[in-house]
Amino acid sequence: MDRIQLQITQASTLNNLMSSIYSTPTDPFPPFTLHEVSSILKKAPHLSRLLLPSSLPSLKSRISNLSTHCPSPTSARTAVLLAPKLLTFTPSGLSLAVTSFNSALASTLYAPVAPWDAPPPVPPFFS
Repeated sequence: MDRIQLQITQASTLNNLMSSIYSTPTDPFPPFTLHEVSSILKKAPHLSRLLLPSSLPSLKSRISNLSTHCPSPTSARTAVLLAPKLLTFTPSGLSLAVTSFNSALASTLYAPVAPWDAPPPVPPFFS
């Protein structure tokens, strides 16, 4: 299998995996685009090792666990996109990496909303 075909296969496998994590009809989390998947693989080439059938359930479970720490689908998407950059996915370092990632994620996502992030007040109809 040539290199380009292998990358397309890996991207497709990862896309299916990510989409299946958020497969409930009520979840507005959209499937990953091929561009996003390629971007993940470029930033974390070591992730391609994990795209073997035997490792998919484990990887799905770990990414799912990361996303449960996110308060919204948008944040969950950010978590999944960041995971390959922050985790080494090696069996020995994974537990520590997941723990530290979850802590960092929780402290970032659950921080109080800054005044400039709050929606503007709605003016009264008659002023």
